[in-house]
Amino acid sequence: MSKVNLNEIPELINSGKISRRMALQKLSVFVMQEKKVFGLQKFDDDFRSEIIVTLLEKGTRIFDAYNPKYGSFFTYFFCLIKGIMQTLLREHSRKEITENVFFDESVSSYNEKVEAYKNINYHDFEKPKIPYSYKTVEPKALELACKSGTYHIKRYLGTEQAKTKDEELRENLKKLPPFIADKVVLVLALKAAYYITGSQIELLCEMFNLDKNMLFDLIQQLKNEITTKDSRKTLIEERRNAAYFHHKKYTKQINKLEASSKINASYNKATLAQKYEKKTDSWINLTKQLQNGRINLRPTNKSIAKLLGLCERQISHYLLTAQKLGVEL
Repeated sequence: MSKVNLNEIPELINSGKISRRMALQKLSVFVMQEKKVFGLQKFDDDFRSEIIVTLLEKGTRIFDAYNPKYGSFFTYFFCLIKGIMQTLLREHSRKEITENVFFDESVSSYNEKVEAYKNINYHDFEKPKIPYSYKTVEPKALELACKSGTYHIKRYLGTEQAKTKDEELRENLKKLPPFIADKVVLVLALKAAYYITGSQIELLCEMFNLDKNMLFDLIQQLKNEITTKDSRKTLIEERRNAAYFHHKKYTKQINKLEASSKINASYNKATLAQKYEKKTDSWINLTKQLQNGRINLRPTNKSIAKLLGLCERQISHYLLTAQKLGVEL
């Protein structure tokens, strides 16, 4: 044992024989030298270092919290170190469970990520993205652009590029009159304005002989109208993801308690079970809301009709025609 008598430290500080900072250093040295007093011999050097760092971070305030009415300074300091140990052990346990959850999710989603990376078109990386600043496009400008006779959708329906798409949709589009097929494709493209890619916009411009900058501006106009919806959907997705994370975390904590022999394990398990049910229900409900299209990031038929210079009923008719052709909206 160390020759330092911890019970004398408060008196030494009050008498001015040692400073509070020097007393804190003596306590830190005592913890490192007398590991067995606190049961620290069972832990590695890194954990013991964390104990010392936490003690030093608390600083000389630990002397202000000591009240001699409730016991000796050694008892107070012993409880302080034990409290720090329990706090760090809980933090390590939470960190371990969190890392395990992320690791399991990474393993389960590996195949999906592989497929997603396979579908990346690396030739499009350097292409400009849809601008945030745009010029207002009047319906008349788009209407005049689409009246050009230099485009015809039928010549795209028989190309090799089209054959790589949905075969059934391609065949059904062939059955429509060309001017109807043109409108169906254009309305579908505008309806998917939030998700449409640069290469798809370029293909539309080629098909309909449109000015690329004009169509980019038009797409951005529609996207700006659903910015609020995007924020709300992102918020719901974040809540869903947080609920799913806690669902997995509580599952691991419950499994860990089942293997524990601690006296209060059953009580803690019951508490975790309630939290697990709450977060699981929240995750399932939010997922259903997103799957059922509670917030669809699509422009309204009214907005598309206004840009194309058409009425809403015409837009609804073209979308209904697309649905009959097998397009999921």
